[in-house]
Amino acid sequence: MEEEQENEPPKPLNLFSFLPYACEQLQAPFDLQIIPYTQFQPSLRRRRSRRSSSMTRSSAASAASSGWRRGPINIIVVEDLLGHVLELIFWRCKIIPSLLLKIISLCIPFHPNLNKISVRWGPSRGFGLKEIVKFLPESYLTEICLDDSPILRCDVHTLLEASTSLRYLSLARCSLDDEACALLADRLHYPLPAAHSLQALTLSSNRISEAGAAALAGALRSNRALRHLDLADNALSAAGAAHILRILGEFPLSDDELLGRNRRRFEYLKLRNELFLPHRKELSKALSKIEQRSTMLSARYSTKKLSPDANKENVVPIKNKQKQGSRSMSKAASKALLAPVLSWQSLSAEETLSSLSVPSSLPGAASAPRVPDATAAGRRFSLLQLKRDPLSKYKTFVRTGIVFSFGNMKLASLNLAYNRLDRSSVALLCRVLAQQAAWRDAHAYAHAQGHAHAHFQSHVHVQGYGHDEGGLLRVQLDGNPVAEDSAELRELQTLLERALSVREERPARRKPAPKHHPHKH
Repeated sequence: MEEEQENEPPKPLNLFSFLPYACEQLQAPFDLQIIPYTQFQPSLRRRRSRRSSSMTRSSAASAASSGWRRGPINIIVVEDLLGHVLELIFWRCKIIPSLLLKIISLCIPFHPNLNKISVRWGPSRGFGLKEIVKFLPESYLTEICLDDSPILRCDVHTLLEASTSLRYLSLARCSLDDEACALLADRLHYPLPAAHSLQALTLSSNRISEAGAAALAGALRSNRALRHLDLADNALSAAGAAHILRILGEFPLSDDELLGRNRRRFEYLKLRNELFLPHRKELSKALSKIEQRSTMLSARYSTKKLSPDANKENVVPIKNKQKQGSRSMSKAASKALLAPVLSWQSLSAEETLSSLSVPSSLPGAASAPRVPDATAAGRRFSLLQLKRDPLSKYKTFVRTGIVFSFGNMKLASLNLAYNRLDRSSVALLCRVLAQQAAWRDAHAYAHAQGHAHAHFQSHVHVQGYGHDEGGLLRVQLDGNPVAEDSAELRELQTLLERALSVREERPARRKPAPKHHPHKH
Protein backbone atom coordinates (compact mmCIF):
# COMPACT_ATOMS: atom_id res chain seq x y z
CA MET A 1 0.00 0.00 0.00
CA GLU A 2 2.78 2.41 0.84
CA GLU A 3 4.46 1.74 -2.52
CA GLU A 4 1.18 2.43 -4.35
CA GLN A 5 0.78 5.73 -2.51
CA GLU A 6 4.32 6.70 -3.41
CA ASN A 7 3.68 5.92 -7.07
CA GLU A 8 0.49 8.00 -7.22
CA PRO A 9 0.88 11.20 -9.25
CA PRO A 10 0.82 14.46 -7.26
CA LYS A 11 -2.39 16.43 -7.08
CA PRO A 12 -2.93 20.14 -7.87
CA LEU A 13 -3.27 20.85 -4.16
CA ASN A 14 0.50 20.41 -3.89
CA LEU A 15 1.96 23.00 -6.24
CA PHE A 16 5.55 22.15 -5.35
CA SER A 17 5.15 18.64 -6.74
CA PHE A 18 2.40 19.05 -9.32
CA LEU A 19 3.94 21.83 -11.42
CA PRO A 20 7.27 20.03 -12.12
CA TYR A 21 5.40 16.73 -12.62
CA ALA A 22 2.98 18.26 -15.15
CA CYS A 23 5.80 19.96 -17.05
CA GLU A 24 7.70 16.67 -17.20
CA GLN A 25 4.66 14.70 -18.38
CA LEU A 26 3.92 17.26 -21.11
CA GLN A 27 7.60 17.34 -22.13
CA ALA A 28 7.84 21.08 -21.62
CA PRO A 29 10.94 22.60 -23.28
CA PHE A 30 11.91 24.65 -20.23
CA ASP A 31 13.31 24.15 -16.75
CA LEU A 32 11.12 25.09 -13.78
CA GLN A 33 12.38 26.12 -10.35
CA ILE A 34 9.86 26.37 -7.44
CA ILE A 35 10.99 28.51 -4.49
CA PRO A 36 8.86 28.25 -1.30
CA TYR A 37 8.40 31.20 1.02
CA THR A 38 6.35 31.39 4.22
CA GLN A 39 4.70 34.67 5.06
CA PHE A 40 4.54 35.17 8.81
CA GLN A 41 2.28 38.25 8.85
CA PRO A 42 -0.50 37.74 6.29
CA SER A 43 -2.64 40.54 7.74
CA LEU A 44 -0.06 43.20 6.90
CA ARG A 45 0.06 42.04 3.30
CA ARG A 46 -3.39 43.41 2.52
CA ARG A 47 -2.62 46.99 3.49
CA ARG A 48 -2.05 49.46 0.68
CA SER A 49 0.98 51.23 2.05
CA ARG A 50 4.66 51.68 1.39
CA ARG A 51 5.42 49.36 4.27
CA SER A 52 3.43 46.49 2.72
CA SER A 53 4.97 46.97 -0.73
CA SER A 54 8.49 47.10 0.71
CA MET A 55 7.75 44.01 2.78
CA THR A 56 6.61 42.15 -0.35
CA ARG A 57 9.74 43.17 -2.22
CA SER A 58 11.98 42.11 0.67
CA SER A 59 10.17 38.79 1.01
CA ALA A 60 10.54 38.06 -2.69
CA ALA A 61 14.18 39.11 -2.63
CA SER A 62 14.95 36.92 0.37
CA ALA A 63 13.22 33.93 -1.21
CA ALA A 64 14.90 34.48 -4.56
CA SER A 65 18.35 34.86 -3.03
CA SER A 66 17.99 31.47 -1.36
CA GLY A 67 17.00 29.44 -4.43
CA TRP A 68 17.06 31.67 -7.51
CA ARG A 69 18.93 30.53 -10.59
CA ARG A 70 19.48 32.51 -13.78
CA GLY A 71 18.64 29.80 -16.29
CA PRO A 72 15.25 28.28 -15.43
CA ILE A 73 11.85 29.82 -14.82
CA ASN A 74 11.71 30.85 -11.16
CA ILE A 75 8.33 30.87 -9.38
CA ILE A 76 8.11 31.95 -5.74
CA VAL A 77 5.15 30.34 -3.97
CA VAL A 78 4.12 32.45 -0.97
CA GLU A 79 2.28 30.54 1.77
CA ASP A 80 0.90 31.40 5.18
CA LEU A 81 1.57 29.52 8.38
CA LEU A 82 -1.28 27.10 7.63
CA GLY A 83 0.12 26.13 4.25
CA HIS A 84 -2.41 28.09 2.17
CA VAL A 85 -0.99 29.46 -1.08
CA LEU A 86 -1.41 33.25 -1.14
CA GLU A 87 0.67 34.49 -4.07
CA LEU A 88 2.64 33.34 -7.10
CA ILE A 89 5.63 35.47 -8.12
CA PHE A 90 7.41 35.03 -11.45
CA TRP A 91 10.89 36.28 -10.57
CA ARG A 92 13.23 37.49 -13.35
CA CYS A 93 11.95 35.05 -15.95
CA LYS A 94 13.38 35.37 -19.45
CA ILE A 95 10.28 33.67 -20.82
CA ILE A 96 6.83 32.87 -19.48
CA PRO A 97 5.47 30.10 -21.70
CA SER A 98 1.75 29.84 -22.32
CA LEU A 99 1.98 26.11 -21.51
CA LEU A 100 3.07 26.93 -17.95
CA LEU A 101 0.19 29.36 -17.52
CA LYS A 102 -2.24 26.68 -18.72
CA ILE A 103 -0.91 24.27 -16.09
CA ILE A 104 -1.26 26.94 -13.41
CA SER A 105 -4.85 27.59 -14.51
CA LEU A 106 -5.62 23.93 -13.68
CA CYS A 107 -4.35 24.44 -10.13
CA ILE A 108 -6.04 27.77 -9.34
CA PRO A 109 -9.53 26.34 -8.55
CA PHE A 110 -7.94 24.15 -5.83
CA HIS A 111 -6.44 27.18 -4.02
CA PRO A 112 -9.19 29.59 -2.90
CA ASN A 113 -6.71 31.67 -0.88
CA LEU A 114 -4.57 32.42 -3.94
CA ASN A 115 -5.52 36.02 -4.65
CA LYS A 116 -2.41 37.56 -6.22
CA ILE A 117 -0.10 36.92 -9.18
CA SER A 118 3.04 39.00 -9.64
CA VAL A 119 5.48 39.18 -12.55
CA ARG A 120 8.62 41.03 -11.49
CA TRP A 121 11.22 41.87 -14.13
CA GLY A 122 9.45 39.85 -16.78
CA PRO A 123 10.67 39.04 -20.30
CA SER A 124 12.27 41.99 -22.08
CA ARG A 125 10.30 41.27 -25.25
CA GLY A 126 7.05 41.15 -23.34
CA PHE A 127 4.69 38.25 -22.85
CA GLY A 128 1.10 37.56 -23.77
CA LEU A 129 -1.64 37.92 -21.20
CA LYS A 130 -4.15 35.76 -23.05
CA GLU A 131 -3.78 32.75 -20.77
CA ILE A 132 -4.11 34.87 -17.62
CA VAL A 133 -7.18 36.53 -19.09
CA LYS A 134 -8.75 33.12 -19.75
CA PHE A 135 -8.64 31.87 -16.15
CA LEU A 136 -9.07 35.28 -14.45
CA PRO A 137 -12.93 35.33 -14.48
CA GLU A 138 -13.13 31.87 -12.85
CA SER A 139 -10.40 32.43 -10.27
CA TYR A 140 -10.19 34.05 -6.83
CA LEU A 141 -7.55 36.57 -7.95
CA THR A 142 -8.04 40.12 -6.69
CA GLU A 143 -4.54 41.53 -7.31
CA ILE A 144 -2.23 41.44 -10.32
CA CYS A 145 1.20 43.09 -10.23
CA LEU A 146 3.17 43.38 -13.48
CA ASP A 147 5.78 45.92 -12.35
CA ASP A 148 9.01 46.20 -14.37
CA SER A 149 7.59 43.90 -17.04
CA PRO A 150 7.17 45.27 -20.58
CA ILE A 151 3.69 44.46 -21.86
CA LEU A 152 2.47 44.39 -25.42
CA ARG A 153 0.39 47.46 -26.16
CA CYS A 154 -2.41 45.43 -27.68
CA ASP A 155 -2.75 43.20 -24.57
CA VAL A 156 -2.70 45.73 -21.75
CA HIS A 157 -6.46 46.27 -21.69
CA THR A 158 -7.48 42.61 -21.90
CA LEU A 159 -7.27 42.20 -18.10
CA LEU A 160 -10.22 44.57 -17.67
CA GLU A 161 -12.58 43.31 -20.34
CA ALA A 162 -14.40 40.44 -18.59
CA SER A 163 -16.29 40.49 -15.31
CA THR A 164 -13.74 39.45 -12.66
CA SER A 165 -12.89 39.95 -8.97
CA LEU A 166 -9.83 42.06 -9.81
CA ARG A 167 -9.52 45.00 -7.42
CA TYR A 168 -5.87 46.02 -7.68
CA LEU A 169 -3.83 46.33 -10.87
CA SER A 170 -0.22 47.53 -10.79
CA LEU A 171 1.52 48.44 -14.07
CA ALA A 172 4.48 50.46 -12.79
CA ARG A 173 7.52 50.79 -15.07
CA CYS A 174 5.84 48.88 -17.92
CA SER A 175 6.73 51.39 -20.69
CA LEU A 176 3.09 52.36 -21.24
CA ASP A 177 2.30 55.38 -23.41
CA ASP A 178 -0.81 57.46 -23.99
CA GLU A 179 -2.31 54.95 -26.42
CA ALA A 180 -2.04 52.10 -23.91
CA CYS A 181 -3.43 54.34 -21.17
CA ALA A 182 -6.39 55.23 -23.39
CA LEU A 183 -7.10 51.53 -23.95
CA LEU A 184 -7.13 50.99 -20.20
CA ALA A 185 -9.35 54.02 -19.59
CA ASP A 186 -11.89 52.87 -22.17
CA ARG A 187 -12.52 49.74 -20.04
CA LEU A 188 -13.17 51.82 -16.91
CA HIS A 189 -16.26 53.61 -18.19
CA TYR A 190 -19.60 52.87 -16.54
CA PRO A 191 -21.34 50.40 -16.94
CA LEU A 192 -18.50 48.15 -18.16
CA PRO A 193 -17.44 45.30 -15.80
CA ALA A 194 -14.18 46.89 -14.61
CA ALA A 195 -16.08 50.02 -13.53
CA HIS A 196 -17.71 47.94 -10.76
CA SER A 197 -14.70 46.01 -9.42
CA LEU A 198 -11.32 47.76 -9.89
CA GLN A 199 -10.47 49.91 -6.86
CA ALA A 200 -6.75 50.69 -7.24
CA LEU A 201 -4.73 51.37 -10.40
CA THR A 202 -0.97 52.03 -10.40
CA LEU A 203 0.55 53.56 -13.56
CA SER A 204 3.67 55.14 -12.08
CA SER A 205 6.96 55.56 -13.96
CA ASN A 206 5.53 55.29 -17.48
CA ARG A 207 5.29 57.66 -20.44
CA ILE A 208 1.80 59.03 -19.84
CA SER A 209 1.26 62.67 -20.80
CA GLU A 210 -1.70 65.01 -21.28
CA ALA A 211 -3.57 62.74 -23.74
CA GLY A 212 -3.46 59.78 -21.35
CA ALA A 213 -4.61 61.96 -18.44
CA ALA A 214 -7.53 63.21 -20.52
CA ALA A 215 -8.56 59.60 -21.25
CA LEU A 216 -8.44 58.73 -17.54
CA ALA A 217 -10.45 61.84 -16.72
CA GLY A 218 -13.12 60.72 -19.19
CA ALA A 219 -13.38 57.39 -17.34
CA LEU A 220 -13.58 59.10 -13.93
CA ARG A 221 -16.65 61.03 -15.03
CA SER A 222 -18.77 57.91 -14.58
CA ASN A 223 -16.50 55.51 -12.64
CA ARG A 224 -17.42 55.35 -8.95
CA ALA A 225 -15.40 52.28 -7.93
CA LEU A 226 -11.79 53.48 -8.31
CA ARG A 227 -10.42 54.67 -4.95
CA HIS A 228 -6.69 55.00 -5.66
CA LEU A 229 -4.92 56.30 -8.79
CA ASP A 230 -1.12 56.45 -8.99
CA LEU A 231 0.34 58.57 -11.82
CA ALA A 232 3.69 59.39 -10.21
CA ASP A 233 6.83 59.86 -12.30
CA ASN A 234 5.15 60.43 -15.65
CA ALA A 235 5.13 63.29 -18.14
CA LEU A 236 2.07 65.08 -16.78
CA SER A 237 1.94 68.84 -17.12
CA ALA A 238 -0.37 71.29 -15.39
CA ALA A 239 -2.86 70.97 -18.27
CA GLY A 240 -2.86 67.15 -17.99
CA ALA A 241 -3.46 67.22 -14.24
CA ALA A 242 -6.25 69.77 -14.71
CA HIS A 243 -8.22 67.23 -16.77
CA ILE A 244 -8.37 64.89 -13.76
CA LEU A 245 -8.83 67.54 -11.07
CA ARG A 246 -11.81 69.18 -12.79
CA ILE A 247 -13.70 65.87 -12.73
CA LEU A 248 -13.38 65.71 -8.94
CA GLY A 249 -15.52 68.85 -8.71
CA GLU A 250 -18.83 69.65 -10.36
CA PHE A 251 -18.88 69.37 -14.15
CA PRO A 252 -21.61 69.63 -16.84
CA LEU A 253 -22.86 66.47 -18.51
CA SER A 254 -22.39 66.09 -22.24
CA ASP A 255 -25.15 65.17 -24.68
CA ASP A 256 -23.83 61.62 -24.98
CA GLU A 257 -23.87 61.20 -21.21
CA LEU A 258 -27.45 62.46 -21.00
CA LEU A 259 -28.52 60.06 -23.77
CA GLY A 260 -26.72 57.20 -22.04
CA ARG A 261 -28.39 58.02 -18.73
CA ASN A 262 -31.84 58.07 -20.30
CA ARG A 263 -31.15 54.80 -22.11
CA ARG A 264 -30.08 53.09 -18.88
CA ARG A 265 -33.15 54.47 -17.14
CA PHE A 266 -35.41 52.92 -19.79
CA GLU A 267 -33.53 49.63 -19.50
CA TYR A 268 -34.02 49.70 -15.74
CA LEU A 269 -37.75 50.32 -16.01
CA LYS A 270 -38.14 47.64 -18.66
CA LEU A 271 -36.23 45.05 -16.63
CA ARG A 272 -38.12 45.96 -13.48
CA ASN A 273 -41.46 45.48 -15.21
CA GLU A 274 -40.34 42.15 -16.65
CA LEU A 275 -39.33 40.93 -13.19
CA PHE A 276 -42.17 42.19 -11.00
CA LEU A 277 -45.28 42.84 -13.07
CA PRO A 278 -46.07 39.12 -13.57
CA HIS A 279 -46.05 38.73 -9.76
CA ARG A 280 -47.88 41.93 -8.88
CA LYS A 281 -51.08 40.21 -7.77
CA GLU A 282 -49.24 37.66 -5.65
CA LEU A 283 -47.11 40.39 -4.12
CA SER A 284 -50.17 42.52 -3.32
CA LYS A 285 -51.85 39.54 -1.61
CA ALA A 286 -48.72 38.84 0.46
CA LEU A 287 -48.43 42.50 1.47
CA SER A 288 -52.10 42.62 2.46
CA LYS A 289 -51.63 39.55 4.68
CA ILE A 290 -48.56 41.11 6.27
CA GLU A 291 -50.53 44.33 6.84
CA GLN A 292 -53.35 42.45 8.57
CA ARG A 293 -50.98 40.63 10.93
CA SER A 294 -49.03 43.84 11.53
CA THR A 295 -52.22 45.59 12.63
CA MET A 296 -53.12 42.68 14.89
CA LEU A 297 -49.68 42.51 16.52
CA SER A 298 -49.48 46.28 16.99
CA ALA A 299 -52.82 46.15 18.80
CA ARG A 300 -51.53 43.29 20.92
CA TYR A 301 -48.43 45.24 21.88
CA SER A 302 -50.52 48.29 22.81
CA THR A 303 -52.97 46.42 25.05
CA LYS A 304 -50.51 43.68 26.13
CA LYS A 305 -53.51 41.61 27.16
CA LEU A 306 -56.15 40.19 24.89
CA SER A 307 -59.77 40.14 25.98
CA PRO A 308 -61.16 36.69 26.88
CA ASP A 309 -63.76 37.03 24.09
CA ALA A 310 -61.10 37.51 21.38
CA ASN A 311 -61.32 35.27 18.40
CA LYS A 312 -58.86 32.45 18.94
CA GLU A 313 -58.32 32.01 15.20
CA ASN A 314 -56.83 35.51 14.91
CA VAL A 315 -54.38 34.91 17.76
CA VAL A 316 -50.86 33.99 16.68
CA PRO A 317 -49.25 32.02 19.52
CA ILE A 318 -45.68 33.19 20.02
CA LYS A 319 -44.98 30.94 22.96
CA ASN A 320 -45.00 27.16 22.83
CA LYS A 321 -42.87 27.13 19.67
CA GLN A 322 -42.08 23.50 20.14
CA LYS A 323 -45.69 22.47 20.14
CA GLN A 324 -46.57 20.80 16.88
CA GLY A 325 -49.45 22.17 14.88
CA SER A 326 -49.19 25.72 16.29
CA ARG A 327 -48.11 28.59 14.08
CA SER A 328 -44.90 29.64 15.78
CA MET A 329 -43.23 32.98 15.07
CA SER A 330 -39.66 34.07 15.73
CA LYS A 331 -38.55 37.49 16.94
CA ALA A 332 -37.19 38.38 13.51
CA ALA A 333 -40.51 37.49 11.91
CA SER A 334 -42.49 39.56 14.41
CA LYS A 335 -40.19 42.55 13.82
CA ALA A 336 -40.70 42.16 10.09
CA LEU A 337 -44.46 42.16 10.57
CA LEU A 338 -44.36 45.23 12.80
CA ALA A 339 -42.36 47.19 10.22
CA PRO A 340 -44.29 49.79 8.19
CA VAL A 341 -45.85 48.30 5.09
CA LEU A 342 -45.34 50.12 1.81
CA SER A 343 -47.19 49.77 -1.43
CA TRP A 344 -45.58 47.98 -4.34
CA GLN A 345 -45.35 51.14 -6.43
CA SER A 346 -43.33 52.95 -3.74
CA LEU A 347 -40.73 50.23 -3.26
CA SER A 348 -37.27 50.77 -4.71
CA ALA A 349 -35.34 48.07 -6.51
CA GLU A 350 -33.44 46.91 -3.40
CA GLU A 351 -36.57 46.97 -1.20
CA THR A 352 -38.62 45.11 -3.79
CA LEU A 353 -35.99 42.40 -4.15
CA SER A 354 -35.71 42.00 -0.40
CA SER A 355 -39.50 41.81 -0.05
CA LEU A 356 -39.56 38.78 -2.29
CA SER A 357 -37.68 36.72 0.29
CA VAL A 358 -40.36 36.10 2.93
CA PRO A 359 -39.17 34.28 6.09
CA SER A 360 -40.28 30.68 6.18
CA SER A 361 -41.69 31.13 9.69
CA LEU A 362 -44.27 33.67 8.50
CA PRO A 363 -47.82 32.46 8.01
CA GLY A 364 -48.54 32.16 4.33
CA ALA A 365 -44.85 31.98 3.37
CA ALA A 366 -45.57 29.07 1.06
CA SER A 367 -47.79 31.31 -1.07
CA ALA A 368 -45.26 34.18 -1.18
CA PRO A 369 -44.30 35.41 -4.67
CA ARG A 370 -41.07 34.11 -6.14
CA VAL A 371 -38.98 35.28 -9.04
CA PRO A 372 -38.61 32.73 -11.85
CA ASP A 373 -35.49 30.62 -11.66
CA ALA A 374 -34.33 31.21 -15.25
CA THR A 375 -31.45 33.70 -15.19
CA ALA A 376 -33.11 35.42 -12.23
CA ALA A 377 -29.86 36.09 -10.36
CA GLY A 378 -28.21 37.73 -13.36
CA ARG A 379 -31.25 39.85 -14.12
CA ARG A 380 -31.54 40.99 -10.50
CA PHE A 381 -27.84 41.93 -10.50
CA SER A 382 -28.33 43.91 -13.71
CA LEU A 383 -31.33 45.63 -12.15
CA LEU A 384 -29.37 46.74 -9.09
CA GLN A 385 -26.45 47.94 -11.21
CA LEU A 386 -28.77 50.04 -13.36
CA LYS A 387 -30.33 51.45 -10.19
CA ARG A 388 -26.89 52.67 -9.00
CA ASP A 389 -26.30 54.88 -12.03
CA PRO A 390 -23.57 57.45 -11.14
CA LEU A 391 -25.28 60.04 -13.36
CA SER A 392 -28.82 59.52 -12.07
CA LYS A 393 -31.04 62.36 -10.90
CA TYR A 394 -29.83 61.86 -7.33
CA LYS A 395 -26.20 62.49 -8.36
CA THR A 396 -26.87 65.53 -10.58
CA PHE A 397 -28.51 68.94 -10.38
CA VAL A 398 -29.74 71.53 -12.88
CA ARG A 399 -28.37 75.06 -13.07
CA THR A 400 -29.50 77.55 -15.71
CA GLY A 401 -30.95 74.73 -17.77
CA ILE A 402 -27.70 72.68 -17.76
CA VAL A 403 -27.37 69.34 -15.98
CA PHE A 404 -24.32 69.19 -13.71
CA SER A 405 -22.78 66.29 -11.82
CA PHE A 406 -21.60 66.78 -8.25
CA GLY A 407 -18.27 65.24 -9.23
CA ASN A 408 -16.32 62.12 -8.39
CA MET A 409 -16.33 61.83 -4.60
CA LYS A 410 -15.19 58.19 -4.58
CA LEU A 411 -11.53 58.79 -5.52
CA ALA A 412 -9.77 59.04 -2.15
CA SER A 413 -6.07 58.82 -3.04
CA LEU A 414 -4.25 60.53 -5.91
CA ASN A 415 -0.50 60.36 -6.51
CA LEU A 416 0.86 63.04 -8.86
CA ALA A 417 4.44 63.12 -7.54
CA TYR A 418 7.45 63.75 -9.79
CA ASN A 419 5.61 65.33 -12.69
CA ARG A 420 5.62 68.87 -14.07
CA LEU A 421 2.87 70.51 -12.02
CA ASP A 422 3.04 74.17 -10.99
CA ARG A 423 1.29 76.47 -8.53
CA SER A 424 -1.81 76.70 -10.74
CA SER A 425 -2.36 72.95 -10.34
CA VAL A 426 -2.12 73.26 -6.54
CA ALA A 427 -4.55 76.20 -6.57
CA LEU A 428 -7.03 74.20 -8.67
CA LEU A 429 -6.67 71.28 -6.29
CA CYS A 430 -7.42 73.57 -3.33
CA ARG A 431 -10.60 74.82 -5.02
CA VAL A 432 -11.72 71.24 -5.65
CA LEU A 433 -11.06 70.23 -2.04
CA ALA A 434 -12.93 73.29 -0.75
CA GLN A 435 -15.89 72.39 -2.95
CA GLN A 436 -15.86 68.80 -1.71
CA ALA A 437 -15.69 70.03 1.88
CA ALA A 438 -18.76 72.23 1.30
CA TRP A 439 -20.66 69.25 -0.14
CA ARG A 440 -19.66 67.06 2.80
CA ASP A 441 -20.89 69.69 5.25
CA ALA A 442 -24.19 70.04 3.39
CA HIS A 443 -24.58 66.27 3.30
CA ALA A 444 -23.84 65.95 7.04
CA TYR A 445 -26.23 68.80 7.93
CA ALA A 446 -29.06 67.42 5.79
CA HIS A 447 -28.51 63.94 7.17
CA ALA A 448 -28.55 65.23 10.76
CA GLN A 449 -31.63 67.38 10.30
CA GLY A 450 -33.50 64.74 8.31
CA HIS A 451 -35.20 67.20 5.95
CA ALA A 452 -37.52 65.85 3.28
CA HIS A 453 -36.70 66.19 -0.39
CA ALA A 454 -39.56 68.60 -1.00
CA HIS A 455 -38.59 70.86 1.92
CA PHE A 456 -34.89 71.14 1.38
CA GLN A 457 -33.07 71.12 -1.93
CA SER A 458 -29.80 69.97 -0.39
CA HIS A 459 -31.49 66.64 0.33
CA VAL A 460 -29.95 65.45 -2.93
CA HIS A 461 -26.68 65.24 -1.02
CA VAL A 462 -28.26 62.64 1.26
CA GLN A 463 -29.45 60.65 -1.73
CA GLY A 464 -26.37 61.26 -3.85
CA TYR A 465 -23.54 60.42 -1.48
CA GLY A 466 -22.97 57.44 0.72
CA HIS A 467 -20.81 56.98 3.79
CA ASP A 468 -17.88 55.82 1.64
CA GLU A 469 -17.86 58.90 -0.62
CA GLY A 470 -15.77 61.39 1.28
CA GLY A 471 -13.70 62.92 -1.52
CA LEU A 472 -9.93 63.21 -1.66
CA LEU A 473 -8.14 62.27 1.56
CA ARG A 474 -4.57 61.78 0.36
CA VAL A 475 -2.66 63.67 -2.34
CA GLN A 476 1.05 63.35 -3.13
CA LEU A 477 2.80 66.21 -4.94
CA ASP A 478 6.45 65.54 -4.07
CA GLY A 479 9.03 66.25 -6.75
CA ASN A 480 7.02 68.92 -8.61
CA PRO A 481 8.44 72.42 -9.23
CA VAL A 482 6.39 74.03 -6.45
CA ALA A 483 7.94 75.87 -3.52
CA GLU A 484 7.47 74.04 -0.24
CA ASP A 485 6.62 77.25 1.64
CA SER A 486 4.02 78.45 -0.87
CA ALA A 487 0.60 79.57 0.34
CA GLU A 488 -1.13 77.05 -1.95
CA LEU A 489 0.63 74.09 -0.35
CA ARG A 490 -0.20 75.34 3.16
CA GLU A 491 -3.85 75.70 2.21
CA LEU A 492 -3.80 72.24 0.64
CA GLN A 493 -2.38 70.73 3.82
CA THR A 494 -5.09 72.42 5.89
CA LEU A 495 -7.88 71.14 3.64
CA LEU A 496 -6.53 67.58 3.70
CA GLU A 497 -6.20 67.60 7.49
CA ARG A 498 -9.78 68.82 7.75
CA ALA A 499 -11.01 66.06 5.44
CA LEU A 500 -9.17 63.42 7.46
CA SER A 501 -10.53 64.77 10.74
CA VAL A 502 -14.08 64.62 9.39
CA ARG A 503 -13.45 61.07 8.25
CA GLU A 504 -12.15 60.03 11.67
CA GLU A 505 -14.97 61.77 13.54
CA ARG A 506 -17.64 59.99 11.49
CA PRO A 507 -19.32 57.51 13.83
CA ALA A 508 -18.92 53.88 12.93
CA ARG A 509 -21.95 51.78 12.26
CA ARG A 510 -22.39 49.53 15.26
CA LYS A 511 -25.01 47.05 16.13
CA PRO A 512 -27.43 48.21 18.85
CA ALA A 513 -26.62 46.98 22.31
CA PRO A 514 -28.84 44.15 23.54
CA LYS A 515 -31.54 45.19 25.95
CA HIS A 516 -31.13 44.17 29.56
CA HIS A 517 -33.94 42.02 30.90
CA PRO A 518 -33.84 41.53 34.69
CA HIS A 519 -34.50 38.07 35.94
CA LYS A 520 -37.93 37.43 37.27
CA HIS A 521 -38.09 36.02 40.74
